[in-house]
Amino acid sequence: MNTELMEALTILEKEKNISRDTMMDAIENSLISACKNHFGTSDNIKVIMNRETCDYAVYAEKEVEKVLGSDLLLVQTPIWAMSTPWQYTKWQDIVLTDPRVCGTDGRTRKDPNKLYGTGGFLTKKRYWISTTWNAPEDAVCEPGQFFDARGLEGVLMPLHKQFQYMGIKPLAPSFAIFDVYKNPTVESDLLRWKSTLEVVTGKLLIGQTQ
Repeated sequence: MNTELMEALTILEKEKNISRDTMMDAIENSLISACKNHFGTSDNIKVIMNRETCDYAVYAEKEVEKVLGSDLLLVQTPIWAMSTPWQYTKWQDIVLTDPRVCGTDGRTRKDPNKLYGTGGFLTKKRYWISTTWNAPEDAVCEPGQFFDARGLEGVLMPLHKQFQYMGIKPLAPSFAIFDVYKNPTVESDLLRWKSTLEVVTGKLLIGQTQ
């Protein structure tokens, strides 16, 4: 139950004499408009709002269908502000939390042995993360440098955990191109990316997944 929204609507209904249904319609339209501004279209957007509890959810129908219909999810992203850019984060928040792909956290009140994060059901799908960085590789991997030797997979842990929550396994180790501003090696990096992609997709085609 969205208590804060319910209280706000009640106050506006009394003070401004605006019907609750009118305000709820306006909220739904605003959510659709916001998605249109972000995705460039609202054709695939579905807003569900409970008029009694004021709970709401926004679904990107076609994006969810893409996830459901795919064998491999390839994430190609720059690292921005120590994470992904807001565009990817917003896509993840809307699409990868949809109940049709996300499932539950795995726990039940009847069985305490079922642990958090074990409820994902997309177990036949795989993902691969490919990243570009301003940071040099030493800053990510070496002791005493900025990322405290966490390494590529350690720094990307939040991305990995979202897929693990959904039951999706990595197809191959994450890919990275480092130091793209101060020491760019574009041609060799593109060749390395292409050859790695061929290996990764080849593993999927012949079923040699981990």
